Amino acid sequence: MAASRHTFMLSGMIGSPNSGSTPYGCKAVADFPVLSFPGSKDWWMSIALNYERPGMSISAVEMEVPFAEDVSVSGDMLCVDLSDGRSISVPLAWYPRLLQATSTERKRWRLIGRGSGIHWEDIDEDISVEGLLTGKPSGESQASFGKWLAKRSSRTISRTGQSRAKPARAG
Repeated sequence: MAASRHTFMLSGMIGSPNSGSTPYGCKAVADFPVLSFPGSKDWWMSIALNYERPGMSISAVEMEVPFAEDVSVSGDMLCVDLSDGRSISVPLAWYPRLLQATSTERKRWRLIGRGSGIHWEDIDEDISVEGLLTGKPSGESQASFGKWLAKRSSRTISRTGQSRAKPARAG
């Protein structure tokens, strides 16, 4: 049997453009050797057509989420030491309440759920280790944060008798 090489140009799209599937339209070319015996071209064509299938293959991987062991907050970063030896740092800007907190309030945290999360009582902030690992910033709405900030400002004014805001400059 003599082998020859044929190039098949396949047209069409597998799945929808955003489904994670790969198009094998005009840009993809499947180049398969074709044996020259009756029916071999059809067999090789079926391989070419089934080479890329619709959708994505997904393997279920079960991960055990580590727990938090220690927490530190710097001027612009939240750092959490995890039970598996890693440390994860995220921008403090992800958590506006922590960003607005005083250094004393930032230091007053406790682990919750056996280390699956961190809670700051003074500012009513909860952050999960899973959320940190998946890169999820605070899900608090602007309206909710605005109410919290207004309440916080009014408490500060009533405690000190003056506002913490800087006075407007005279022009």
